Amino acid sequence: MAQIRLDHVDKLHRRRQALDDLNLEVQEGEFMVLVGPSGCGKSTALRSIAGLEVLDHPVRRSATRPREKPALAEQILRAG
Repeated sequence: MAQIRLDHVDKLHRRRQALDDLNLEVQEGEFMVLVGPSGCGKSTALRSIAGLEVLDHPVRRSATRPREKPALAEQILRAG
């Protein structure tokens, strides 16, 4: 079973706290939606999951099943 898990994630973006102690766990097969007003950190959270954001504190990203193919972001960075 695969999962995505973020523990105590913080991100300061342009002197503004975009993520403050975010804890998130999504199990394989679950459907998750982030809802909130503009500027509340939805895109920052998704970019953090994808590994596109440099976070302010160390974060534990875990997956219980190894990836067979690199993430799309890694493929783009390698090609560039």
